[in-house]
Amino acid sequence: IEDGAIDFRQQFERTLQCRELKLSPSVLIHGLGPNAIAAGSDPAEALLELLEFIGDSPVLAFHAPFDQHMLGRAVKEHLGHKLQHVFLDVADIAPLLCPQAQIREAGLDEWIEWFRLEMFERHNASADALATAELALILFSRARAQQIYSPLQLQQRLSQWKRRQQTH
Repeated sequence: IEDGAIDFRQQFERTLQCRELKLSPSVLIHGLGPNAIAAGSDPAEALLELLEFIGDSPVLAFHAPFDQHMLGRAVKEHLGHKLQHVFLDVADIAPLLCPQAQIREAGLDEWIEWFRLEMFERHNASADALATAELALILFSRARAQQIYSPLQLQQRLSQWKRRQQTH
């Protein structure tokens, strides 16, 4: 997301090759069958390309701690480095900026429905990333209306909000 738009020319998607994968329901729901995983990219090469693509930008995700853990583990295992990127969690940002929705601890589908977004596909990396990016565009607009102008300000406001939520 840049300048209030989603640039579809700037995409990164890879399936990592994995020889010893147990096909869990999560893997299957995202359309990753054994053939796709066997034909995937070399993990070290794909992770290097991903880190180059991300650069020093924050990483935006829905339920970001999951993505941060999985990516951090893969970077450590295949590259021997610690992942240092800032992650912004749309699942946390949405209820902060839209308390009138009275939706807490909801999934991506609930927020898609609340904002009446039209999704033609779900449960694959590209479709879920697009849904997350569309939600983020709406949320960033609402953040600006609340005088939040940067990822750092958003993180600070989110931390304050989470502390208040824990005390109630």
